[in-house]
Amino acid sequence: IPLCAGITVTMGGVAVDGSARVIRPDDTPIAGLYAAGSTVGGIEGGPRAGYVGGLISAFLLGLVAAESAAADLGVA
Repeated sequence: IPLCAGITVTMGGVAVDGSARVIRPDDTPIAGLYAAGSTVGGIEGGPRAGYVGGLISAFLLGLVAAESAAADLGVA
């Protein structure tokens, strides 16, 4: 029986900006709140866009969130 490994991710979640900051419905960021991985919505592009890699997007958004948080704290 052929098998195909995969990871299930959500197609919905909180909205983030380019710095991985969680944003409100009016597109203003919530100070000090960042998100990455399956908690973030809108990364996949909707049900017709296809799968873009849950681990890759989680890793990259995690990196962006960490860099943004460090910059906001003046650590970068």
